Amino acid sequence: MDTTSPAADMQARFRPTDAQVAVARAMLTAEPAATAVIVGLALPGKQRGMWTEGQAVRPVPGFWLTDFGQTGPYAHSFARDAAEAAATGRLTGRGVPAYAVIERDGTWAVFEGLAVDPYAYA
Repeated sequence: MDTTSPAADMQARFRPTDAQVAVARAMLTAEPAATAVIVGLALPGKQRGMWTEGQAVRPVPGFWLTDFGQTGPYAHSFARDAAEAAATGRLTGRGVPAYAVIERDGTWAVFEGLAVDPYAYA
């Protein structure tokens, strides 16, 4: 893992696990109506925005099939919100929920959600 700069560290860490990608690809093979799978990632202790070298990334249990052109249970917004809620539930303090969109060929993209700060309204 190249961690020689914040950009290299983020590229190496902020990603779905190989197991998440493998399961997502198998799900997409079994369900041709879906275009992608969304998985949750938790970033404990992170503040939204800048990447800090060494930031922990925790995979979240759960896989959500999605079809970018659909509404209903395969809607992208439904899957994204479910993955982000699952990631938020894994944060025990400050942090950022995130999610990865994994496509049929195994390529993926990651996105941050909104930061969780349990002390903001205390």
